[in-house]
Amino acid sequence: MPDKNDEIKLLILTVKPSMEEIIMDWLIDQPFKQDFTSLPVSGHGSQMSGLSTSEQVTGRKKQVQFRIMIPNSELQQLLIELKLDFKNSGIHYWVMPLLELGTI
Repeated sequence: MPDKNDEIKLLILTVKPSMEEIIMDWLIDQPFKQDFTSLPVSGHGSQMSGLSTSEQVTGRKKQVQFRIMIPNSELQQLLIELKLDFKNSGIHYWVMPLLELGTI
């Protein structure tokens, strides 16, 4: 992992299920020092577009979320690369501080 003085951030990406393998392969191929997990999630909200009939009935949109731990010093470059490679793909993202990290 990074230098202990380099704060770790949590980058969260939410993507269409059809993009799961593409994003996973892309993340694995990146030179950045990041670890990530992926999981199926359901999107809810007032700005839901492109819902299938079953999603309209249940009120949830099937999505995949990636949670990426990355040193702050590498975060902006990863975001730049992501925006270049996946422009207009509908990926939603947000960044949070990672306050504690460990193994029990």
